[in-house]
Amino acid sequence: MPGYWTQPLEFNPQPMSYYNERNARTYIDQHGYRRFCDSHKPVSRWVAERKLGRRLGREEVVHHIDRNKSNNCPNNLWVFQNQAAHHRVHELDARHFGHEYSYRGRRAYW
Repeated sequence: MPGYWTQPLEFNPQPMSYYNERNARTYIDQHGYRRFCDSHKPVSRWVAERKLGRRLGREEVVHHIDRNKSNNCPNNLWVFQNQAAHHRVHELDARHFGHEYSYRGRRAYW
């Protein structure tokens, strides 16, 4: 599917370490996303940028594969070219698995 990167990513046994190297404090925003305190940038965008080796464009959207907003491991993130492409994935999931799963994630069923 165009719009996201599909390179295999290495598993990181210490999931916090990839942004601890930045030595920055984080917080959870009102929507459940982890952000850096100093810049308010979403950690997921920073992790995706590190993996791709470039800054993300303004239109690009980071998607959490498992729908868990706090799981910012590189192997859990897809980058879409824009919100429309990202939304299509949620629509496909909603058709196959239901709206609750597609938008709230697997944790809704745990």
